[in-house]
Amino acid sequence: MVTQNDVIMSERLFGILACIASSELPQYRLTALLGDTRKKTFHQLGEGKTKKSPLVNEESNDSTRVETPSRATLQYIPQDLLSEKLEETTEKKAFCNSYVKDLVNEATDINLKNESLQKLWPQMFIEIVRDAVIEIRDKNSYMKQCLQRISEQK
Repeated sequence: MVTQNDVIMSERLFGILACIASSELPQYRLTALLGDTRKKTFHQLGEGKTKKSPLVNEESNDSTRVETPSRATLQYIPQDLLSEKLEETTEKKAFCNSYVKDLVNEATDINLKNESLQKLWPQMFIEIVRDAVIEIRDKNSYMKQCLQRISEQK
């Protein structure tokens, strides 16, 4: 059974090492070490929003104490949990890679279609204008066609 004195003595012994280790780690690694449930507390500590001291009181238990970044850097992670996290990370990485590849393929297809449209558009525009001019050339027949379309729509 670990007593409160053991924790305090170990913090005194390894405190400097923990501070150095946590100061050398980038912000994203610290938040990853702290875990999802402790990220909010860590961000509040970093911003100075909490009124609680990160030190452990004698009456507080493991579930209510605030974990500092330096303590998180020295935390031991069991091998089975580490391998489980590694597998989860590998799955996420594979998913992200396939998602990015799909996005790149879709962007490539869109770009090819856009280039094709840019090449074809001048000719298409000329044909549309030519067809409209030919259709409007005879005003009387054009007006009859327009009236027929309107009457068919009703």
